[in-house]
Amino acid sequence: MSQLEVSCKNFELIKFNFPGEAVSGDAYVKISQILMNKLQPAAYVFARQPDTSGWAAYDPQAEFTRLGFKAPKSGTQIGGFRIAHVNNNYKMSPSYPSAFVVPASVSDGELRKISFFRARGRVPAVTYRHKNDAVVARCAQPLVGLRRKRCTSDEAYMVALRRECKGKLLFIDCRSQTSAYGNIALGGGFEVLDYYKDTNIMFMGIENIHSMRDSIRKLFDLIKNEIRGNERPNWLSCLESTRWLEHVRSILVSCSVCVTKLVEGTSLVIHCSDGWDRTAQIAALVKLCADPFYRTIKGFQVLVEQEWCAFGHQFRARSGHTDTQAAYWEDDSTSPVFIQFVDAVWQLMRQFPCSFEFSERYLIALLDEVYSKRSGTFLHDCEEARMGSKTVIRCTSAWTLLEAHPQAVDFRNPFFMVPLSGEGSKEKSPTVLQCKWHTSSLAIWSSFYLRSLESNDSRDAWAKELQVTQRELQDQLSTAHQQLQSQVEQNSDLQSELEQLRRERAQLTRLLEGEVYSDTLNGLLVHEEDEDEDGVLLSVTPVGESRTTLETSCSDTGSTTPGANEVKVYSTTGVGCFLGGSMSQDFEILQSYFDPTRRETRSMDPTSSSNGCNDLFTRRITVEEVVR
Repeated sequence: MSQLEVSCKNFELIKFNFPGEAVSGDAYVKISQILMNKLQPAAYVFARQPDTSGWAAYDPQAEFTRLGFKAPKSGTQIGGFRIAHVNNNYKMSPSYPSAFVVPASVSDGELRKISFFRARGRVPAVTYRHKNDAVVARCAQPLVGLRRKRCTSDEAYMVALRRECKGKLLFIDCRSQTSAYGNIALGGGFEVLDYYKDTNIMFMGIENIHSMRDSIRKLFDLIKNEIRGNERPNWLSCLESTRWLEHVRSILVSCSVCVTKLVEGTSLVIHCSDGWDRTAQIAALVKLCADPFYRTIKGFQVLVEQEWCAFGHQFRARSGHTDTQAAYWEDDSTSPVFIQFVDAVWQLMRQFPCSFEFSERYLIALLDEVYSKRSGTFLHDCEEARMGSKTVIRCTSAWTLLEAHPQAVDFRNPFFMVPLSGEGSKEKSPTVLQCKWHTSSLAIWSSFYLRSLESNDSRDAWAKELQVTQRELQDQLSTAHQQLQSQVEQNSDLQSELEQLRRERAQLTRLLEGEVYSDTLNGLLVHEEDEDEDGVLLSVTPVGESRTTLETSCSDTGSTTPGANEVKVYSTTGVGCFLGGSMSQDFEILQSYFDPTRRETRSMDPTSSSNGCNDLFTRRITVEEVVR
């Protein structure tokens, strides 16, 4: 029995068992020939009638509108920026998209001048606008050289950028300062701050693609030995010697610095040497941490399409899909740049488990698509190559394949929470993520790197069982929420009925207590205090803030009456009064009987001028007016 082992770029190890040595040798030769042949990618071969719907996941114009660079309805350019189409034929910069955002005051002619000053024509392009108006722009290194060359158009661009953003401007050089100085000897370099007023520069110290390739190769060898059963007692020391987590940490440190500056209102201009590797990592991570939209499945697709595909990350070269005969680890153009970015995203997901709509299985499936060549999304190095190969109409998008993935049900994070304004939600799912970058906060992504370990089977089974439980709990929570909503609606109806019953009870109580009339708006209550054959006794009580009451004039039955059902009243101040009489005669004020001071000073004869009663007389009103 012989065995053939195939090591895959996505850290899968596949083993084939054969009955004899000769058979395994023949299989090895045939597999090697197939892998070395310059065949058409599977995305072109098998997609006879491809589903092209996934290509609509990223619409540059819609993203420009969402970020506030275009008006939603009219499509006019707003906010001091414009959409430049100077690269619509890909002549200025073959690795750049046909349309990108620049300050409105920068003309196409100035952009062409800047393209000769920036490496590979990759001029500064604005890709994100924060809610405080600070922006993120990306470009390639300036071609300063040993003679400290300058470009006035590039300097004017930065002045315009700082003016539109109304804040500070910071150059983020992803390289170490030593590496940046080394590029000066090759004609490159970094911005000379003497030429760029009111700006500053920071060096992030992220190593180049060759260091990353060497690091992941050591990690791959360590994991292969683990899978083969050659367990090492000093596993952690060996893992540290690969420096993989150290490199991931350097990316997270850079991300943390940039996010802090962005939130403070400082605009960022990010670049490395060519502006398509480390620049893509930092720009994408900054946007991921600053904007919750990019932490949704839809938003993450937009993020990858814009920062990685549209702005020319070399997926074909970095993934080892070129026509070279060199082995993957020996090819100088290969590097795990995108794997490193996705690893950093996973580290953020560990720190903020409720802030991402997608799960780690979604990230693993995405990396599988990068290396499988089944979709057209990651086949080429730039937009021009994709357009030239008619990838959009000939191939299926990776997002379509992920949507139809057999494990797509596991791609959503059941604990995802949309960031809200409440304090509790900020703790669980903050709007801006401030990542932890200390080594103690990082971990090896075992679900991806150790995916071929036999011990993963039980862990995967446990994870699947846990996910089933999570979905069941989510369903129960959803059902409970619906029931609670229904109860709230029922309680609202019951509360309305209860209020109606209370009003009816109060009305009945008032009737039982002898209330004849109530007008709380005007501050008046009339009660029937007593009734007999001769007449009725009514009490008039003011309510509310008004303390003004109505008093009937002092009159005897022999006086002239103003008419049936009329009451002669005075406008005076008091706590209330009593009215006595019958409906056929004048009601007589009885307050003087209950008020000793008034009883002493008033006479019951209303015609007497000496008692001052006529001085108190104001007017005559009917009972209906009293009621009103």
